[in-house]
Amino acid sequence: MYASTRFGCSILPGLMNLIFFYGTLMRGFDRHRRSKVDDQLAFVGHGSIAAALFDLGLYPGAVPATDGSVRGEVHEMRDPEAVLAALDEFEGTKMQEPATSLYTRERVPVTLDDGRVVEAWVYFYNAPIGRAPRIPSGDYLAHLGRIGRPPDDQLTLNPTASTAYARPARPKGTPK
Repeated sequence: MYASTRFGCSILPGLMNLIFFYGTLMRGFDRHRRSKVDDQLAFVGHGSIAAALFDLGLYPGAVPATDGSVRGEVHEMRDPEAVLAALDEFEGTKMQEPATSLYTRERVPVTLDDGRVVEAWVYFYNAPIGRAPRIPSGDYLAHLGRIGRPPDDQLTLNPTASTAYARPARPKGTPK
């Protein structure tokens, strides 16, 4: 039933085209650039990866780490090539020039909440962390609730979304 991967974890058949979101690309956030790929994504479930999560101000950044866990969502991509191209542009990822990329894209094992392990793409932060505080829980949504502010102080709880935040519409002519 499960196939082995180079990471030594098991993959569910048919779920090879997965992506893991841990920040503002999760469901419920109103991200204009994600709207280009929303119809190509199918929610699979919640899970976690081995990483450390940092609050970079407007958004979080995860870096690979063995001493932490980052919570997020797994989505199946219907057209991985198109979705990854759009997300690479959004995340500032240059696969041929990783040293100059804001985020790098890597495949990692994700442990789903039901205990299954799948392999998925994730975008890891690739710039200096500086003084960005680590989010000890590894859960960006819980962190936002704990500190009492959504990213950029302009997001509000979206009552139609599952435990997430969405940007309210701006009146025309209002500066960004």
